[in-house]
Amino acid sequence: MEKIKSFFRRYGILALAFKLVWALLCRMPIVSTALVPKLKIYFTKLAKRSSEGNLPNFFLEFSNVRTNQLNPLRKDPMASVLKQFTKPVDMLEVGTWFGTGSTKLWFHNLPTGSKITLIDVWKPFLSEIDKEGSSLSFQAMDDVPHLALLSTLRQVYEEERKNKIKISLVRADATNFLANFKSGSFDIIYLDGSHYYQDIKADIKIAKNLIRNGGVICGDDLELLPTEEIYAYASAKKNVDYTQWKDKSFHPGVLLAVYEEFDAVKMDKGFWWAKIRK
Repeated sequence: MEKIKSFFRRYGILALAFKLVWALLCRMPIVSTALVPKLKIYFTKLAKRSSEGNLPNFFLEFSNVRTNQLNPLRKDPMASVLKQFTKPVDMLEVGTWFGTGSTKLWFHNLPTGSKITLIDVWKPFLSEIDKEGSSLSFQAMDDVPHLALLSTLRQVYEEERKNKIKISLVRADATNFLANFKSGSFDIIYLDGSHYYQDIKADIKIAKNLIRNGGVICGDDLELLPTEEIYAYASAKKNVDYTQWKDKSFHPGVLLAVYEEFDAVKMDKGFWWAKIRK
């Protein structure tokens, strides 16, 4: 009985009716021999087309979830960093989300023959403070990590058909997974995973070990360059993803971690980067 209730909750009455009709068709000798095999092929193609049709993302366009987190103003400075590299590179992106923002920008701009590794946890991430105090749109992001993963898989599938770059996709905690990599594994590392202080700081620390000499570590959402006053304010907001400073909003964890881990970085419209010399 519980299995029936679970099926009904998940698929609804129409799907249940279809299942019953399908079961009856399969029990009819003539139909099961002549028609069912063709229908199975048709349904396989239908499933493929519905996936490529991006139906979940279509519905999310009418929701309060932003599937593309990339600020359009940051596209040019991000692309300009890639233009420093004319030969194939090894790139790492931490934090991919739906794969429709920064990920697509890298796909389009990486030199032919490059390799990119995409890492994301694709699971709920909000702190207890943010669960209680953040906007509904922000909280809604915790409801759709599985859709974000499916969307990214679709983006990777489409890009690999072009046979321009090699893509590796990993669902894991970045800090733990990247501990398996050798020092100096990447030319470019882009950090846009969790913006909570302890997470982004850990990501930066391991990125500094994994970057090659002359490589670039970069990231998103550094809206303000720190002063002593802003740094002190941000230090009290380590468990908050996003906060307000006077008339400006910013990510305190990103600001703190970048300020503590780098002597200097360049920043343009919230995108930050540093060229590493070892």
